[in-house]
Amino acid sequence: MLATLCADDFIGLVGQYCSFQSEHHPELTLQIQAVKLRPQAQTPSATSRRTPFVVELAASPNTTVVDAVGRFTLPGHGTVETRQLDLVWIGRVIPAGRDPSLAYFQLPFN
Repeated sequence: MLATLCADDFIGLVGQYCSFQSEHHPELTLQIQAVKLRPQAQTPSATSRRTPFVVELAASPNTTVVDAVGRFTLPGHGTVETRQLDLVWIGRVIPAGRDPSLAYFQLPFN
């Protein structure tokens, strides 16, 4: 399923909330804050036509989770039903001028 997702699957969800569950961490509620295309991350030998992208996420309240693999549940929208993505990796990123009371994560797709 992860290989079939593209940036458009997330763009309609900006501002909405999703959940992330990991065996070793408490469940996180994450807000989808932005979707950024990263065409420069495309590998020259890639057989996929998908443009690499990053989904930027924020958790409130702040959490001690740094990096984790788990189940990511996307909310439904329009005619698309709620979807569960398994074995998803999220990585923590620094606030970089954003609200330091939140925890920021990225979900990269190559």
